[in-house]
Amino acid sequence: MRALEELRLFSHLARSLHFGRTATECHVTPSTLSRAISRLEADVGRRLLDRDRRSVQLTPDGVRLLGFADTVLAEWDRVIGGWEEDADEVVGTLSLFCTVTASQSVLPQAVARFRASYPQVHLRLETGYAAEALTALAEGRVDVSVAALDSDSRKTVVSHVLATSTLVPVTAATNECRLSPRPGVEWSRVPWVLPAEGLARTLVDRWFRRLHVRPNVAAEAAGHEAVLALVALGCGIGMVPDLVVEKAPASAGLQAVDVEPDLPTFDIAVCTLPDNFAHRPVAALWRTLSDAEATMPAQRARPG
Repeated sequence: MRALEELRLFSHLARSLHFGRTATECHVTPSTLSRAISRLEADVGRRLLDRDRRSVQLTPDGVRLLGFADTVLAEWDRVIGGWEEDADEVVGTLSLFCTVTASQSVLPQAVARFRASYPQVHLRLETGYAAEALTALAEGRVDVSVAALDSDSRKTVVSHVLATSTLVPVTAATNECRLSPRPGVEWSRVPWVLPAEGLARTLVDRWFRRLHVRPNVAAEAAGHEAVLALVALGCGIGMVPDLVVEKAPASAGLQAVDVEPDLPTFDIAVCTLPDNFAHRPVAALWRTLSDAEATMPAQRARPG
């Protein structure tokens, strides 16, 4: 029910006075939250919030509506809560997408906690290239994806960060190509093996431009594991997330190259769309992730 959801978002925002915090804690995108508040103000014909780039404050009309919203929401929760006490366990299918490396590294612990709490939910796992993760979610092929995120991709999804990863150059011990620690003319001469698409390629291209390096791209691959395979074959120096180097079997015999310029870093997160929270297994998964974060606040660092 749209009106109730808008009241719930308004009630949270009226207390947090922070659009970003409310969007995160209510599992909506910032743009969804802004539209909801705008619709609510249009419906009541009053400005409810005074907001600028630095602050958010309730107007007198906002204070008045907050009292009404809290009364309505409390009554709604009381009625629905009574029904949920008699409801069956959470059942159904939860479909997930991730890379093979993610399925073996960042995902197992989260899935294990979820399975322990909701054993009746059937899990369907689809694996593929990292660049496909957000597409699979947007197309409705899956309920949840484990994806690499930057500030732009965060705007379209609701996310829960599992780890942070950094792109690193990798080479085979038998590779004759050598990379100096600092960028120079030779960085444009050595053969590079790069991701063909996706966030990793976008970040790598930006990094090279910032360093004024025009890379000699000798080979490309759709998946990070495939990049490692090409590096092992002697095709050049690869660029992949350090998490892949640490966890992927294909990294055997390869080594990361230390370079001084700051390399791109990004979050690896469980992602879904706001509308997917109507599917009870998705909401249950988010409760599990939030509960785990609350009890283990220090576990957000990159695994390694």
